[in-house]
Amino acid sequence: MQIFVPKKCSSKSKAISIALLLIVTISTFFIGVSPTFGSTSPSNFKAIDYSIWRLQGPTSNVEIRTSKQLSNGEYFDFWYKDTTTDFDAFMSPSTGYATSGASHCRTELRELLPDSTTTADWNPAGYHVMTVTYYIKQIGAQSATTGAGSVVIGQVWGASSSGNGMCELAYKPKTSGHAGSFAVKEPEGTWRYIDDVSIPLETLFTVKFEVIQSTLKIYVNEALKYTKALSGASFYFKCGNYDQSAGTIKSGSVSTKPYSIVEIASIEVLHNPISGRLTYNNGEAIANQTVSYTLRGSPLSSSRNLEKTAKTDENGYYLVENVPNTGGSYGVSNTSSVVITAPIITDCTLNGSSSWNIASAAVSSITGVRTGYNFVYTKPVQKVKYTITYNTAGCTGAPPADAPSEFYENEYVVIPSKGTLAKAGYSFSVWSDQNGMVYYPLTSVYLKGNTELTPVWIPDPQWFTVKFDGNGGTGNPPGDISFTGGGQVTIPGQNGLSKTGHKFDGWYYTNSFGNTSYYQEGQKVVFTGNVTLLAKWEQVTEAYTVYTVVNGDTLWEIAKRELGDGNRYTDIMILNDLTSTFISPGQKLQIPNKECKVYIVFSGDTLWEISKRELGDGNRYIEIMTLNNLDSTYLLPGQILILPGK
Repeated sequence: MQIFVPKKCSSKSKAISIALLLIVTISTFFIGVSPTFGSTSPSNFKAIDYSIWRLQGPTSNVEIRTSKQLSNGEYFDFWYKDTTTDFDAFMSPSTGYATSGASHCRTELRELLPDSTTTADWNPAGYHVMTVTYYIKQIGAQSATTGAGSVVIGQVWGASSSGNGMCELAYKPKTSGHAGSFAVKEPEGTWRYIDDVSIPLETLFTVKFEVIQSTLKIYVNEALKYTKALSGASFYFKCGNYDQSAGTIKSGSVSTKPYSIVEIASIEVLHNPISGRLTYNNGEAIANQTVSYTLRGSPLSSSRNLEKTAKTDENGYYLVENVPNTGGSYGVSNTSSVVITAPIITDCTLNGSSSWNIASAAVSSITGVRTGYNFVYTKPVQKVKYTITYNTAGCTGAPPADAPSEFYENEYVVIPSKGTLAKAGYSFSVWSDQNGMVYYPLTSVYLKGNTELTPVWIPDPQWFTVKFDGNGGTGNPPGDISFTGGGQVTIPGQNGLSKTGHKFDGWYYTNSFGNTSYYQEGQKVVFTGNVTLLAKWEQVTEAYTVYTVVNGDTLWEIAKRELGDGNRYTDIMILNDLTSTFISPGQKLQIPNKECKVYIVFSGDTLWEISKRELGDGNRYIEIMTLNNLDSTYLLPGQILILPGK
């Protein structure tokens, strides 16, 4: 089906012409294989593979660019990149040096074998296709009145064994008496015009040269326009700018002024191709993989192997494009054998052999793309990937730089440390996920699903102090006791504290609400803050004082002075076990407390009865025991007691 619609483009509307890329296609080369091979992407032409070409030009050396120089993009005046179209331009001057036997100069590509050095020499009995997308910008000697000017843009040229051309396709946009834009020069030297297709300058179009089993067919924009049986023994392809009105010179310089300009957007060449495919075991295509292959015994000798590669397309197909049928022990009637090697694909297992040998074939049997080997791989089980996020709200710092952010299902995850995370007044403990599960740092665990880890902080311990105040006592109180919040404090004793007329009775503390708590030695108490405990003193009555007799003292006078009543000298005598009133200077006497009185125990007395009778309250017997340092209530007749005042 014709899908290309030629449209004249003025110099002001080249962009519109370039847009015709969207509707230019090349006929499909393959039978039963991927349709992307042998076709040109309408919006992004495949880069030209110059590895099988050399360039002949109009300069004195004629052979002006090798395959390597072309592949390296070593442009010059007659072959350059047109920045307005992004196509490679082949420019011919009005005169220049010509190849041997030629009547015109040229800037034209000549085909090589896959080794990039040997001139191609193909047996036409095989399968051979060259597809070129052109954009002709300028033709030499072109005139609106005469219609002169033409340029040969592609050739099927007889190799050395043939000695002449098999076919030349000329572009002639204006030819007197002819409506078409093309003419074919046949092997006999006559021109046959193609009148049913007209393509103006600066318009994209595609030409396919097809040689299958010695029959040449030429397609213009997918429409068959010429068919011819070929009689030559071998051939190769040419394409570019061979201007038929350009002259030749034998000496001197060559002008760089453009006479004719043929631009080429893409070139694709196939010779006896072999196609195969890479897929997963579920049938899914494996794209963009490099398949290696070896052309054995080619192109010059049976002992020489040529290593090449091919990329799989989006449908997983790879293509061994050019399989030579020259040289070696096979002669021109057979192709080289090909060993195709499967690529190694990460995490995949190849099912079956890793290489496949395509045997040499008679070219007379090749009428299309040969079937290569379909390599099948077991696709790895797709692991489910989950994420780990860290909720650090309220913290400073960050988790470690290497803290995991993702993991695969059923794989261990090493829980990170806290990194530089910090929180004032707290210490890091563990991590907790959104479900309340706790994870300790630097442990390996299984996580389930997307996980958010939040640091768990525990309050730093608060230290408090219990101080001790002697509360009027003398000596050293117990030392300060430090403790953490919630800790128990064991209450100490009085240590070295004392207070005259008092006895130590523990400690006490009065809070800000006026509530007082009392504590005894050995008691365990929980305080919630700093506290100062005051010593609790209980005033005691001294049973007696010691008095030293001085010169002139009498018992009566001492009793009068110390006890307020001279008649109480008898108390002094009883207390000191005196049998007479005679005293001497320096003598030590126990003087009963002024408020106390001396009592002699009688037979049958008890402390309770004495307290009831003498003090009016039998329960005050404890005071009698305290005042006399008694450790039991047992009394003896005649025992002297000091009784407290009423």
